[in-house]
Amino acid sequence: MSSKSSTALWDEVQGDCDTARLHQALASCAGAPLLLDGWSPLHYVCENRRIEDAKRAAAIQVLARHNVDVNAVDEIGNTPFHFACENYALTPEVLEVFVSSKRANMTITNSLGKTAIDLIPSHKSDCLTIAQHVAAPSIGSNASISSAQAASAAGGEDPAELATLMIYLPL
Repeated sequence: MSSKSSTALWDEVQGDCDTARLHQALASCAGAPLLLDGWSPLHYVCENRRIEDAKRAAAIQVLARHNVDVNAVDEIGNTPFHFACENYALTPEVLEVFVSSKRANMTITNSLGKTAIDLIPSHKSDCLTIAQHVAAPSIGSNASISSAQAASAAGGEDPAELATLMIYLPL
């Protein structure tokens, strides 16, 4: 990947995440490995606290559609979903994008044995309720997988279940 296209991508995911510029940057990086310091572009978007909630959800959707690995793990086993939950970036919209990607595996554990759902703050009860329901078959049986196992796991949850739950959330 050329330095210019690489820089544009990483600047966007660490900056304001304009989706048009993000599309352009991803197109110019097609086929190239998308890692910077062990993080995928999704890690950066989910960690970037300066991004508005709607922009974050849109950026995650763009990255997922460009087949950026939603289950990529960093050096301690955190996925982008771990970052979204841990950094208070999780909203019902962000959760919906992860679930609707059909590849996000909510049962991946980091090196501390925590799933992303374990990191959802208690004041985000709407997100916690949805996430627990969508991941219930695996979470309920304590069948979490390690980040090493995640590399070979297909993952994915049923977005129809999420849509059903979303109608019960207070506006």
